[in-house]
Amino acid sequence: MKKQGQNKFIGVVGATTIGVGGMMGAGLYTLLSLAAKSAGIWLPLSFLIGGVVVAFSVYSYSKLGMKYPDRGGAAKFLLKGFGDGLLAGGLNVFSI
Repeated sequence: MKKQGQNKFIGVVGATTIGVGGMMGAGLYTLLSLAAKSAGIWLPLSFLIGGVVVAFSVYSYSKLGMKYPDRGGAAKFLLKGFGDGLLAGGLNVFSI
């Protein structure tokens, strides 16, 4: 009988909560004050513009994921686009 918390895998719900927790911790609580200081009264507009940019990014990643179904993610997309060379490798290191 397994004890609670001894699962050897992370399910969809667990992975989602880890991702949301990381975004909430880093995005909202850490960067919100810096964004408010930089944008001032334009903070809501800056969040709206950021949301539009993210929507385009999510759309493009979903299209690429459907075209190249692989576990490589962004690294695989760069390899497909630029080939296995210095440019793709440099961009992959930069994205990390």
